[in-house]
Amino acid sequence: MRPKPFFRSPFLLFWILTCSLLETPIAVRAAEEIRLPMDMSILRNELMLARAETDRKPPWPRKIIYDQVVFDPNRRAFRYSIQSVEVPEKPERIIAHTVNMAEILWAICPRERIAAFHSKTADPAVSFIAEPIGDRFPLFSPETSEDSFFSFQPDLVLTAYPSGSDLNRTSDKTEIPCLDLGYIGSLQAMQKQIRLIGKAVGEIGNAEALIRIMNRNLRRMFQKMPKPDPPPRVVLYDKDGFVTGRATPFDAVCRIIGAVNVAAEQKISFFKQVPPETVLEWNPDLIVIPSEHARDLHFRFHESPILSRTDAVRNKRIYAVDGRYLNAGSQFILLSANLLAGIVYPGAFSPGDGD
Repeated sequence: MRPKPFFRSPFLLFWILTCSLLETPIAVRAAEEIRLPMDMSILRNELMLARAETDRKPPWPRKIIYDQVVFDPNRRAFRYSIQSVEVPEKPERIIAHTVNMAEILWAICPRERIAAFHSKTADPAVSFIAEPIGDRFPLFSPETSEDSFFSFQPDLVLTAYPSGSDLNRTSDKTEIPCLDLGYIGSLQAMQKQIRLIGKAVGEIGNAEALIRIMNRNLRRMFQKMPKPDPPPRVVLYDKDGFVTGRATPFDAVCRIIGAVNVAAEQKISFFKQVPPETVLEWNPDLIVIPSEHARDLHFRFHESPILSRTDAVRNKRIYAVDGRYLNAGSQFILLSANLLAGIVYPGAFSPGDGD
């Protein structure tokens, strides 16, 4: 059975968790009154499809040379290398091995050329294209065997960190081209990967069209964004006490809307577990938490004698946000920025802004 969508309308995009030291429960209410800088449905539809002139680059085979970044969790550092992959002919049976790759492919490539999607692509909790994917396309899961996976007869596989390394080794055995784009943690890197995918699948014109759509809407968003001094300070905090730092989609969203990601400000890269005392010392203006852990964090923020003293808790500025908005690594990062802007700048946008 496919999971039900977490949100039923564009304005029920997140919950606001309100709390005070004197109240026992943290009240949860839907955020119909939150105004966004841009209409979420219109923006989503624009990012769903990009079409332009056909690819006029030199004929196949085509060699793709690119910079790859991979995060090393043991050294807590990024590794950089130059990779290459040769695509012998225009691919007609493409597999996107990650949700972000699938979202890009969905926008720039004719759908009949996509052989299969990862099962998470059909999960509305993590994918922005879950609804059109539905049960209308072949799906594979992490439990899918190698034989079953390659029974889709792909002629190009697109992947990224962290699933890329194992898939690359398997792909080498079968001589199927595998474009592993590594770790993507910034808006610039996302647009670069869109261009690389466009080149690999023979849809460079569509890739450039998608980037133009992104940049046009980013300019519109920038024009509407308030510029307070000092800027609002934000922390993304999960149930195990991890915060999200530099070179992450969340940090990219904060940069887009002009907010300070406090963990990045503290020179934390990727994710790091921090004690409650550190969060209190940082004392952010607001705290964002993943909606799937809202219940667990409900009690923690209320019962912790440390976290309950932060300005975010005292001022009732704890926000639970759906995971797909916190991890967007494709063109849909604009939806994340649109949502977070409405959270960070309450009352800044007029009713007509989101129309």
